[in-house]
Amino acid sequence: MITKLTLESLKSNVEFLTDRQCGCCTYTLERTDNNTSLVLVVGWSDGFEQAEPNTPMADGTWRICAKIGYQGRNEVTETDFDFVNMPYNKKSGDVDDTSREVELTQEFVDEMNAEAERVWADWKDELDSLVA
Repeated sequence: MITKLTLESLKSNVEFLTDRQCGCCTYTLERTDNNTSLVLVVGWSDGFEQAEPNTPMADGTWRICAKIGYQGRNEVTETDFDFVNMPYNKKSGDVDDTSREVELTQEFVDEMNAEAERVWADWKDELDSLVA
């Protein structure tokens, strides 16, 4: 059974990230038999338009984002949002990109939990093969 994100934990992580203006938080949602983890990552990501001044979850071109990804048992120290891998098709190179800007709403949490369920269902049998 996949662990669920809660609005309370999301708010706590956003507060942690905005206080420090860097970093990411990683939740292990499920593990394969070979200990590859399905994870939900919340952290800073670059590449957006310039933010309006005094926007708590934005700084310049950086935003607090969330995505569903995976980590091999030897990758658990990856602590940068952009370094945590997302599932991908090795033949086509297509990535199952679930990245999006964080919204502090129950609807956002429910959507990310649904995405985690979908990604697990679609990729659980292939995650171990994606770990380098």
